[in-house]
Amino acid sequence: MKKRKVGLRLVFFLLISFPALAQKSTGVLRASLVFHEAKGNSDSAIFYSSHLGYFYMQKQSYDSARLYYRKALSYNRYVNDQKLLADNLNNMGVLYYQTDLLDSGIHYLNAALTNYRQLHDTAHLSIISINLGIIYKAKGLYEKSLQYLLDAARILEKGEPTENQATCYNSIGNVYSKIGEPRAALEFHQRSLLVWRKLKVEGPLAASYNNIGNVYLLLKQYDSAFSNLSRALTIERKINPGAGESVALNNIGTVMLEMNKLTEAEKFFRQSLEIRLSVNDKTGEVSSRNNLARVFLLKGNINAAESELKKSEPLAVSIGLLPQLKEVYEIKVDLFKKNGDYNKALESSQQLLVVKDSLLNLEKTQSLTEMQTRYESVKKEDRIALLEKEGMLQDLELDSKLIWIRSLIGAIVLTLIIGILIYYNLRTVRKNKIHIEILLKELHHRVKNNLQILSSLLSLQSQQLTDDSAIKAVKSSESRINAMALIHRKLYTVDQNRTVDIKEYITELIQYLVYSYGYHERQFKLDLEIKQIDIDVDKAIPLGLILNELISNAFKHAYENHPNPRLMVNLDFPDLHELNIQIRDNGTGIDVKDAKKKTFGMKIVSTLIKELKGSLDIKSENGTTYVLHIPL
Repeated sequence: MKKRKVGLRLVFFLLISFPALAQKSTGVLRASLVFHEAKGNSDSAIFYSSHLGYFYMQKQSYDSARLYYRKALSYNRYVNDQKLLADNLNNMGVLYYQTDLLDSGIHYLNAALTNYRQLHDTAHLSIISINLGIIYKAKGLYEKSLQYLLDAARILEKGEPTENQATCYNSIGNVYSKIGEPRAALEFHQRSLLVWRKLKVEGPLAASYNNIGNVYLLLKQYDSAFSNLSRALTIERKINPGAGESVALNNIGTVMLEMNKLTEAEKFFRQSLEIRLSVNDKTGEVSSRNNLARVFLLKGNINAAESELKKSEPLAVSIGLLPQLKEVYEIKVDLFKKNGDYNKALESSQQLLVVKDSLLNLEKTQSLTEMQTRYESVKKEDRIALLEKEGMLQDLELDSKLIWIRSLIGAIVLTLIIGILIYYNLRTVRKNKIHIEILLKELHHRVKNNLQILSSLLSLQSQQLTDDSAIKAVKSSESRINAMALIHRKLYTVDQNRTVDIKEYITELIQYLVYSYGYHERQFKLDLEIKQIDIDVDKAIPLGLILNELISNAFKHAYENHPNPRLMVNLDFPDLHELNIQIRDNGTGIDVKDAKKKTFGMKIVSTLIKELKGSLDIKSENGTTYVLHIPL
């Protein structure tokens, strides 16, 4: 059962405020900026640039916000105001966080942190530490995130309770939940709750009750989970009827489902669904309908469960909600097995396999990215430490000649220290690199074994089947798995990079399909005009599956009783911005309208082309021609 977590959405604190200008339009502010720039008034130019950056960031016009924040920082060079410089550096760090450029955000926030330390400004130091903690949490560097958040908590605990303190506690609780420490997470969410109570702020108070309820749900302490989620629901109904209320109802329904109180669970899921329909929350609607289908299935009401799935499946497909679509097919498999319809159960299993493959690729990419990020972060920190030491040496060289002997001794000592630090840092980096390589090899080995097992199982199943349509379906699944396995082999054979030589890959894929469908080079004319280009694995996998489906269609339907079968595949990229692929056979041709009907294979093609933001044209003239346009 998939748990839905609801947490307080943490926001960054912009450290620059302009209440006197709150009612002015951006047009007036731009005119004021131009006037003061012409007059050479740097103080006023910083003021208006920062304010415009703030306004545009509130509107989520991030390019405009970046432009004006950069202006403000450029004028800081002419104004000796370290506090103002620190504020603008923080704002730039917040902007980069909002646009998912996390490393740039860390760079600017660290620069702001240095300035606030020099100013001994503990209040703003705590805010910057919270911001850095949130960014490192987003990067998956939970140890570093906790370091900054706990530092901020220690500073804030010396003063009166504030919103910053409650937000910091909540962030710490979220990190502990991420690393599988629910007891510690519960402690800090409860601290956050106490602060919000003292401040009498109801919105975050509801979110804290939700967080605590979800932690109790993980701990399987259902009474405590229900109690806290009910309190959250009471507040949400008062201040946020709609989205917040529907989430709380859905969470309570999950608690009832875990306790096997199916009637109560159905009631809460129905209430949640009713609200989500009224506010047009399509993602929430899919989740609520899936939950209702589970309840009906457990009650033995097969028709009601199937009715909910018929509504949630097309909605999940249209929005592209892979995790929710996976839930749909899992429930459908159980439903059809329970109903004794094993053919439909097999069909749903195949659909589930396709969705799981897509999710596996996403999870694999995220896992590799996280490991690479950790490795790169260690290297960057080593480089920063080395640059700082080199800066110290440069400062020593500028000292007075009267103390040059002491400077020389200091330089020697510092050089020895740097050498030791470099040695230990390099050793640490080397260990991390070896560990990452071991993890990558293990991941590669497991994926290869899983693909081989799946291919073998499907091959064995096809040998035991007698129905032609079932054999074709299993063979199609086998060819899809082999298409992915071929990319996997090419990706990890040589240097484990993230790109695939598409010419070599397509050639081998087509040769595999020729032989798998019983043709031989002497009996079959194959014309390939494929230009060499390396494509990222995220595009290569769906592209390989698309080609597998379209070429397989030609072998299945085009060459029956044909004396001279021929297949032509052309690939070029005339402007380096788009990949053009043409697949043409000399078969009997097809009805284009029939070809566009949503068979399972064409559903796969349609979904993958949509994922690649491409297009497909089908022509029937002296055979069938598929023309693909994929943006690079």
